[in-house]
Amino acid sequence: MYANPAATNRFTVNAFLNNDQFACVDGYRLEDTVTEVTTPTNQPLPFVFNATDDHAAADALRTLSHSEPGDEPGQKWPAEIRSLNIGDVVQVTAPDGTVTHLAVDTVGYIEIETVGAAARPAVHPHTHA
Repeated sequence: MYANPAATNRFTVNAFLNNDQFACVDGYRLEDTVTEVTTPTNQPLPFVFNATDDHAAADALRTLSHSEPGDEPGQKWPAEIRSLNIGDVVQVTAPDGTVTHLAVDTVGYIEIETVGAAARPAVHPHTHA
């Protein structure tokens, strides 16, 4: 029996918007706080993509956040939430369960060193209008 390539390359990506007004210029800094992109009921909003690696999965979410079609299951970026930008953070969970936190940079991403499971010093849920 052969493994389904689509199932083995499924990455889950969660987005966190930077609250610092200068993050789009300065990029992510460890002292920045971020707001998790959530559902209207403030539940985490994971996106699922078939990708070759964590950076490709992050790219897929960044593209989706700019009003592109939905992820693999059809989940779309919430219209009332701004798109991903420099300084924002994505949490990528690989098919093997490895979690990587990447900060959006001017070109690509910078991996964020984390302590334990925390990628950010403070996370606030996004409040939907």
